[in-house]
Order: sequence, then C-alpha cells, then structure tokens
Amino acid sequence: MGRVSVPNDAAGYKSGDNMSICRFSDNDYQCDLYVYHDTLGGITIHVAGNRVQYNKQLPTYVDMDNFSEWIKRHNIVSEMFDQSEKVKIDLPYADESFYGLSPQEAHSKVDELIRLGYNCPEYVLNELYCIAIYEDL
Repeated sequence: MGRVSVPNDAAGYKSGDNMSICRFSDNDYQCDLYVYHDTLGGITIHVAGNRVQYNKQLPTYVDMDNFSEWIKRHNIVSEMFDQSEKVKIDLPYADESFYGLSPQEAHSKVDELIRLGYNCPEYVLNELYCIAIYEDL
C-alpha cells in the first residue's frame, strides 16, 4: 500500500463511530459502494448494480459553508437525479454484498473494487486504514 494521509482526528476515532463510511448518494449519487459498520459485526460493503448517468453536466460544487447556495445546488442535483438514466454496471461483483469484513479486509476489497472501475470517494480507503490502525492498538 502506498502512502496514506491520516486525518488529524483519527486518534479520536472510536469503533462504531460514523456508522456509514460512504453511501450510494455520496458525490452527487455517483458512488457505487455503500460501506458501513454493520450492527451484526464487522464492515459491510454493498456494490451497486447500476449507476446514475446524468443528462447534463453537474453544477459546480458548493461548500456547505455557503448553506443557501448549497441548498440551491442540492435542489438542482436532486432534480437532475430524478431525470437521470440508471445504467447497468457491467463489472465483476456488481449487485453483490460482502458482510462481516475486518477493517483490513474491507480496505482490500474497496481497493480491489476501485481498481476494477467502481466509483468511490477518495477518503474511503484512508478512513478504512485509520479504523484498522485504531482497532490494532
């Protein structure tokens, strides 16, 4: 594994914090993975079977610090999502799930899925790495 940037608050991580690591709705519904701490134990990964194909380009990102503009953009993206096409993902593991994974196993699986072509926010691998470090302490 290459160098991994560890967030400053990683030392404050507690197992079970932030149940969802990423959701299908992340990155304007362009995330192909739903990764979370499962109440039955371990980490669960659901892989999408289809993805959103927008009919036009998404509006420029707006930070939540500018909340009124963020809400306007959110409403535009929501309308675009409702009008978008959902296209089948033709990759291995599409529409499959993985249950009860250790943080290390989840990190490896997410890394594999990204390498296969699945869309996932950049921070997910870092967060899984931090969780693995914390749980090894």
